[in-house]
Amino acid sequence: QQTTRPAMAKSVEDTAFYRFNRLIALNEVGSEADPFGLTVPAFHDAVLERARTQPHGLSATATHDTKRGEDARLRIAVLSQQPGHWRANVERWHAATTDLRTELPTGPAPHRNDEWLFYQSALGAWPAEESRPSEIRASDLSDRLEAFMIKALREAKRHTTWTDPNPDYEAATARFVRGVLERPDLVSDLDTVFKPLIAAAAVSSLAQLALKLTLPGVPDVYQGTEFFDLSLVDPDNRTAVDFDERQRALHDVEGMPADRSLDRWRTGLAKFWLLRRLLDLRREQPALFAQGLYEPVAVEGPMANRLVAYARRHGPLTVLVAAPRLPLGLLRETTVPRLDARLFESTRLVLPPSLSGSAADDLIGGGVVAVSNGTLSPARPLGRFPVAVLALRDAGHAGSGS
Repeated sequence: QQTTRPAMAKSVEDTAFYRFNRLIALNEVGSEADPFGLTVPAFHDAVLERARTQPHGLSATATHDTKRGEDARLRIAVLSQQPGHWRANVERWHAATTDLRTELPTGPAPHRNDEWLFYQSALGAWPAEESRPSEIRASDLSDRLEAFMIKALREAKRHTTWTDPNPDYEAATARFVRGVLERPDLVSDLDTVFKPLIAAAAVSSLAQLALKLTLPGVPDVYQGTEFFDLSLVDPDNRTAVDFDERQRALHDVEGMPADRSLDRWRTGLAKFWLLRRLLDLRREQPALFAQGLYEPVAVEGPMANRLVAYARRHGPLTVLVAAPRLPLGLLRETTVPRLDARLFESTRLVLPPSLSGSAADDLIGGGVVAVSNGTLSPARPLGRFPVAVLALRDAGHAGSGS
C-alpha cells in the first residue's frame, strides 16, 4: 500500500502522460487518456451514481498538482472537435519551422511527438487578450513554455531525464520554443488559429463552472482559478495569487448584468461573475444543493446533442441548468463566446413528469422563460449568457433526497 501509489504516479502520470501526447487534455492526474468524453446519457448515469454514493464528495477541477490549468485544459479539449483542421495546421507549422530544428546524432530536435506537445501547450497558455506578435515576444510566455517543455521531456524519459539530462536535446528544444515565438509570421498564424478555439473554450469554461457549482457534490475553487486559469504544470500553477485584483473584481461585478461581463471575457470577468452568482445561489439555497434530488432533463430538437440539462429539486424549489457542449459552431461570432440564440429556437427542454411549472425565472440573465406543455425553450437565456440557470415557478412539491 505504501509503494503502489507512488509507483502508479511515476509510471503513468509522470512518464506515460508525457509520452502519449495525442490529446494532452486527457493526460490529467486521476484521469484516463483513452475515453474521449461521455455521451449525455452516460453523463447523467455517472452523476446519478455519484449522487447516490458520494453526495458530498469533492468536486475539483484544479489542484496544486494538476498538469495544466482548468481553462487551459478545456482549450486543448476543443481540438477534439476539429482534429483534421488541427493536424493540417500543425503540419503547416512543422514545414515552416525547419530552420528552427536542430539535427542531432539521434535525430531532429525536437522530435515530432514533442513538437505536437508544444503546439497544444501553446494553445493552452496563449494569452486571451488581443496581442500583437511583439507583445507575445515581450511576455513571459516563452519562459513558461520553455520551462514546461524541459520538464515534460525529462518526465517522459525518452530524450533526456532528471538523473541523466541530455543538454544538447534540451537546448535544441529551448531554441525551438523561443524561435517560434520570436517569428512574427508564426505568432500571427498561431494567433489566428487559436482565437476561435479560445472563444469556444471560454464557453466550455463557463459550462464547467456551472456544472461544478450545481451538480451533486461540494465544489472546490482552487485559489487563483476565479479568473481563467491558463497555467501549466508546477511550478507554473503555484504562482502567487493577486487577491487585490479579485477584490477589485468583486466591486466591478456588483450590479453588473451577466451579458455585460461578457464584454470583458478576455480578462476572465465573465467566469468571475458566474462564480459569484452561483456561490450566492448556493448560500441562499443550501438545502437544495446539499440534499436536493438530481433529475436528468431531456433535450429535444436540432441541438439535443449540444446541451446537457438537469434539475436540482428540494421541496417546492426546483432549479434547472442547461449548459452547452461541443461549442465550436455554436457562437454568434467565431472569436467571441456568445452563443447564437437562433440555433436553439427549435430546441426544447422537456420537464420530467415529476416537475411542473408555469414559468421559469432566469437566475443568470434575468427575465422569465415561459413553460408550455411541459417544455421550455433555452434560446433566450442562452443568447444572453452561455449557460442557463432557471428557477421553476409553481413547481410541484417533492420530498428531499440526495
